Amino acid sequence: ISQFNMVFDKIKKAFSGSRGESSAEDYLEIDLEREQKDSKVLVKLFSSVTRNYIKVLLFLIIILGAFFRFYKSYDYFPFEKDQLHDVVFLEDLWKKVKDKKILPLPLHSDNGILVALANDGSLVEYITYHGVFSYYFLLPAAVISNFHPYGLVVFLMSLSTLSIYLMFILGRELFDEYVGLFAAFLFAILHPVVLYSRWIWFPSL
Repeated sequence: ISQFNMVFDKIKKAFSGSRGESSAEDYLEIDLEREQKDSKVLVKLFSSVTRNYIKVLLFLIIILGAFFRFYKSYDYFPFEKDQLHDVVFLEDLWKKVKDKKILPLPLHSDNGILVALANDGSLVEYITYHGVFSYYFLLPAAVISNFHPYGLVVFLMSLSTLSIYLMFILGRELFDEYVGLFAAFLFAILHPVVLYSRWIWFPSL
């Protein structure tokens, strides 16, 4: 009991007198530092959760957009006379490049006429109806798919799916992350965008 009283007296002295006042101030400073550290930890935790929340939502939006684009796309992609012309033109263009009849890069395209340089130095003209960049942009996908129309459709749908992320980046840079998420969500589900992503049509690029 006497030892307990001694300890109790020391505690009372610590909170009384000049020495006690300094000890009490030290305790208060320690408590304030702990509260500040706890608040900083909570802020970091909240920001980390928010960032992960944005990433998870963006991932789900991209998956949703990919689903809308690829679901039954083999059965429902437009393929008419214009698409047939473009696929045949790509195949003919690749054969001429492969046989070294023309150089792999064109000279220019003017009013729907693609002008290429032949190996003998002569100029070769092709009626394309579109700019030359679009054909050479689709040519690798056409070659890989052996000029099957659906191979080009898969390539275009993949580009459209990746564009969902680009739409998020654009909205985030112009406004904030929430606007970017909303813009990405709209781009992922809008029917015209989904339809054009399945269309071998150069304006859809």
